[in-house]
Parts: sequence; C-alpha cells; structure tokens
Amino acid sequence: MSIEKMAAVLHHAPVKGTAKLLLVGIANHEGDGGAWPSMATLARYANVTERNAIKMVRLLESAGLVEIDERLGRTNIFRTLVECPPNCDGTVNHRHVTPVASITPVATDTPTPVASDTPPLSLATPEPSYNHQNNLTIDAQTKFDEFWEIYPKKTGRRAAFEEFELYGLKWDAIIDGAKRYAESEIIDGEERWIKSPANFIRDQTWRQRFKPGIKARRKHAEQQRAEIQQNAENETRELPPKCKHNPDVSVLKCEMCRTEWLAQPE
Repeated sequence: MSIEKMAAVLHHAPVKGTAKLLLVGIANHEGDGGAWPSMATLARYANVTERNAIKMVRLLESAGLVEIDERLGRTNIFRTLVECPPNCDGTVNHRHVTPVASITPVATDTPTPVASDTPPLSLATPEPSYNHQNNLTIDAQTKFDEFWEIYPKKTGRRAAFEEFELYGLKWDAIIDGAKRYAESEIIDGEERWIKSPANFIRDQTWRQRFKPGIKARRKHAEQQRAEIQQNAENETRELPPKCKHNPDVSVLKCEMCRTEWLAQPE
C-alpha cells in the first residue's frame, strides 16, 4: 500500500461516492509496480456490482484519474494519477493554502480612503472539473453507431452498446477490429458462426488477427487490377505518338513529325 497515493486520493480526488471508493481501493493495493486487484475485489470495496465497477473504472480512466495496463488472461494493472495540487501545504492534513496578494501602500500627503464594492482578491487556483460522464455518453453513442454500421451481424444492439460503453479509450480499437472481422474468412461461412456484437466486444475478439476472407481477397485483387490498369493508361498517355510516315517509329524519329508535335500546345 502507498501511503502517499492513498492520502492524495482521499484529500484531492475530484470525485465522490462510488468513484472515490474505487480510487481508494486501487490506492490501497498500489505499490511501485502499480496495483492489480481483481474487479470483484474493487466492486466489493465500493459495494456495487462488478459490472458497475468496470463501467466506473473506465470513466475514471477517461477522466485521467487512473491508468490501466490491460493484460489478456491476467488481472489488469492499475495506477492512480491523482497528485497533490500546487496549493497543497504537504502536511498530513493536506490543507489548501490560499496565498494573499500583498499591497504596498504608497505614501501620500493626504491619504484618502476609497470605498470599493470589489471583493478581496483570492489567488487560489480552482480545481478542474472531472464531470465528463455526459460527454462520454454522447461520444460512446457516436462511436457505437460507427461500430454498428460496420459489424456484420445486427443483433442485440442494446446489450452490445452496454459492453461497448465500458471500454472508454478502446473504442477506436474495437471499431478497427470490427472492420477486420467483417472482412475475415469467418464471414464467408454460415451466419451462425458469426459472433453477436456483445460477445465480440465482451470476449475482446477485436484484439485478434483474422485471415482475410474470399470477398476481401477478391476486393483486394480487383483494386490491384484497377491500379495496374490505371498505371498502364497513364504510361500510354505519356508516350509520344507514332510517326505518320512510318508507323513503326515514334514522332521523335522523324524530324518533320517531331517539329509538328513539339509545336502543338499542351
């Protein structure tokens, strides 16, 4: 357990409720190499379901309060990113110090008091807000719509979105995996062998490599043929025309044709 991490989370984490309990739980396990408590353990600390714990930890990651190193088949490594702010006094109580602006009086012959309604100046730096949950929900819906359009099997949209929403910063990786999956040989077989969208996300199938299917190989071959044909047409346009007097040679070999050809406007 890191006393410094625990104290920083308790006094300076800009969250409360379940999110703070989860941060405290991670800090409770954290050492030099990070923390690797199971999600079931963190859920027990916060008195929530494991699914809700996963969702909240992803939100903490998106807010920049937790760093997660994912390890397939093993417990993830967590690191809390909460630090003492510049105005912390560094004591056991972690008090916030508010500097007071000093005003040097100017000597005058007849000092005149000036009434002012302006409140005294405070140099305390306000803490940033980490309430990004609404924005994350909007981003999740936008990204999920992109995933849903690509994925080859349209079943269980709500369940798929609930799984998708848990992965926060991994949304682009899931979309990229869905593109590769949609072009894989699995799609060439029967539809029953295609995973449901929710299972595709939950099982982290999007991390795997897939062998291209017949349709994908055919599409790639057509693109290559089109590219070769386009290059051939470009080369043909760049070649000089044939000589009018001797079709076996180009205009560059005939002085008369060459003069006429070079005189033509481009």
